[in-house]
Amino acid sequence: KESVPSEACGGFDTVAIRCPAHKTARLLLDSFNNTISAPSANISGHISPTTANHVEQEFGRDTFILDGGSSEKGIESTVLSMVGTPTILRPGSVTIKELTNCIGFVATHTGADQTNSPGTSSRHYAPKTKVVLKTSDAICNINSDSKIVVYHTSAPACCKNKIQMPSSPTEYAAKIYSVLREADAMGADVIVVELPPTSPEWLAINDRLNRCCTS
Repeated sequence: KESVPSEACGGFDTVAIRCPAHKTARLLLDSFNNTISAPSANISGHISPTTANHVEQEFGRDTFILDGGSSEKGIESTVLSMVGTPTILRPGSVTIKELTNCIGFVATHTGADQTNSPGTSSRHYAPKTKVVLKTSDAICNINSDSKIVVYHTSAPACCKNKIQMPSSPTEYAAKIYSVLREADAMGADVIVVELPPTSPEWLAINDRLNRCCTS
């Protein structure tokens, strides 16, 4: 409608609507008694924040921060286009299975790079330290004191530091951004991440890791 500000549409003729479940976000909306349009609380392309402390690290202590606790899901929301066939533009914390159980068939955008959704540039969610993905076998053979290894099944032979991730995709998603921030601060040459499984429930995690590895 014409009542929707163009600034809320990012230059498109569509608008994204989010209805948060978090009690702090809902209290803010109730207090404001209107809709709120805002960008994400991170510098474009960098690792998304999952705590108030992460936001402060990005923007400094002069920023007013509403602290609702650590992110429950970790990775961002799923972006679903309802223009024509329902299509996932960005996989996220709501899975394809959950969507199809609710509304029926849902298509998935297959392009690696697009502009009609936040967080879909070819390089995104990236730490300053170079990130590479390696197979389990390659992880086992790492013998280097200049690498940090993030793994979930295969521990490296030797490295600067190693961080074990949960085997559950839900728990993995909740931790991956905070772990990447931790690894980024350790001063290694490279962060090596073990390739996650490719089953549907790992789709959003693989999407984020592939984007943060793109140079």
